[in-house]
Amino acid sequence: AFGTIFGYYIIMEAAFGKTLGKFVTGTKVVTENGDKPTTGAIVGRTLCRLIPFEAFSLLGSKAVGWHDSIPGTRVIRDR
Repeated sequence: AFGTIFGYYIIMEAAFGKTLGKFVTGTKVVTENGDKPTTGAIVGRTLCRLIPFEAFSLLGSKAVGWHDSIPGTRVIRDR
């Protein structure tokens, strides 16, 4: 199950910049410069989700999770 979940995130975000949830919400993953992220950045973003208490990183004033700040990615509107 673990590999399936991480495989899903890596494959979907590397290929499309989006997961199914991002298709529904009209958002996508980009680099801090607005470019398409590398596969390495997507793998890093996915692995950062394993950091204990990572969800609390969204509580700061910038509200950018560690899974985005560490690999240098952002989620933006895509509509």
